[in-house]
Amino acid sequence: MTAINIFLTKKNAIVYSDTLATNPLKKGDKKLKPKLYTNKVFVLPQFKSVFAVTGSLQLGLAYFKFLSESFIGMDVDSIKNIELKYFKTFLKENYNLKLFGKIYLIGFSVKEKIIKGFKLEINIDGIFVWNEIQEGLLIKPEVENIETFFLTQENIDNGFVQLMISQKEEDHQKRIEDQVGIGGEILKTNLIISDINQLLIESKMIYKFDDYENLGEEMLNI
Repeated sequence: MTAINIFLTKKNAIVYSDTLATNPLKKGDKKLKPKLYTNKVFVLPQFKSVFAVTGSLQLGLAYFKFLSESFIGMDVDSIKNIELKYFKTFLKENYNLKLFGKIYLIGFSVKEKIIKGFKLEINIDGIFVWNEIQEGLLIKPEVENIETFFLTQENIDNGFVQLMISQKEEDHQKRIEDQVGIGGEILKTNLIISDINQLLIESKMIYKFDDYENLGEEMLNI
């Protein structure tokens, strides 16, 4: 699981994610155990797109492999138009476990010359559903009083950093069964349309959570 926060407009989109992956919860565990720091946002330059994954990290790796090795396309619409039955077959043939979660796809439409967003939800019963992501903010997991994180900040990055610190703190207060596990660093992935209608994609780390080193040591000792 993860924290995924998206700011989407037709000319610009930003995806913020954490980098912590935790081990599956076992009976008797009193807290989530960190497994490793990893990437949860995948860049697809050939499709002028990126996608983020929540739920099973293997789902994101599978989708990246599926798109990178099997299809030719030029934009986000090319991905959206791929019939889901092909991805279902790919998962069935290559993975023994049922993979479920959500894929947040953000990219450039060559025809419309805008940035668009879609969410692919895959539940544990193997139901695949696409939905369009509306312009504005998409915050996962949700927190209260979202606007307060941006009113007092000098720029949008500072606002999202404070938001994700709050997401992490609130996550720790939940029952262990309901926690998603948030930590590591914050990766910012920015998509912007240039003056000549080309999509520019940039990714960089913008923040390190306070327990970064402690969790790293715990990973090595497990």
